[in-house]
Amino acid sequence: MRKWLIGLLVLALIAPVLVRASDTDDLIAKVRARYGKAKDFTADFEQVTMLVQLGGQKKTATGTLAIARPNKMHWVFKTPTKKEIISDGSSLAIYYVEEKKVYLTSTQGMFDIAMPVRILHGEINVNDVFTPELLPDADGRARLKLTPKKPAGYKYMIIHWSREKSLVEILESEDAYGNRTLLTLSNQKFNVGLPDSYFSFTPTPDVQIIDAPMMDFR
Repeated sequence: MRKWLIGLLVLALIAPVLVRASDTDDLIAKVRARYGKAKDFTADFEQVTMLVQLGGQKKTATGTLAIARPNKMHWVFKTPTKKEIISDGSSLAIYYVEEKKVYLTSTQGMFDIAMPVRILHGEINVNDVFTPELLPDADGRARLKLTPKKPAGYKYMIIHWSREKSLVEILESEDAYGNRTLLTLSNQKFNVGLPDSYFSFTPTPDVQIIDAPMMDFR
């Protein structure tokens, strides 16, 4: 889950800022306090990915996102291709609606697709898994950069926290290939009472089921 930064060097040269560890911990605590108590939440999303191998070409997708404890997710992509990504925390289904095909796999041993969810819900100790760094504010948002301490499917994630709304509005990341993604969340709702069935895929008879144990989630 990716996006880029411009001008930080100039900003640092003009007005150096010493960020205390307590400031970083304070922001982590605010994110946990906002999301950690929620059993579930939903949001609309816009995902913009810049593909460096294709000369910086941008790909944009829109849809809705729902997450719930523990590690449950349901993405509904409305554009440009209709698809759904559904996980109950142990299995993963990627359903291509128009093709009537679903790819099934286990989430075990894969890049942890639920990591952003676990961060928001406070299910992991951020300081144990990441090296956190508080970046200068941008557009009225605090920014927390998280660099994994162990090799992962991404180089870093940046949480953009709205100080005015007390919400995570953007999740930014860069993968191992240098591709950058910006996931913007809007219309966030908490504790809507999502049933477990919403996080499991039940195919209709006309859907082709493909077992894909080595599938890479991208």
